[in-house]
Amino acid sequence: LSILTISIRLFLNKIHLQVGNLFLLIIHVIYVAFVIIAIFEINGSKRINSSEKMMWTVGFIFFGSITG
Repeated sequence: LSILTISIRLFLNKIHLQVGNLFLLIIHVIYVAFVIIAIFEINGSKRINSSEKMMWTVGFIFFGSITG
């Protein structure tokens, strides 16, 4: 999915449409929303102990695309 969105943005910039920057902004907002929702979901879980919650939270903050 990341490669697809990057390819679309590069194509839009290649044909000189200014919507490419808006597309990039939208993708970043969606990514940040995904990380925030995932962190709330992890910290609200009763099946994961506190050390694993901390590990997953740090993972999502620094390595969100890999952790997801």
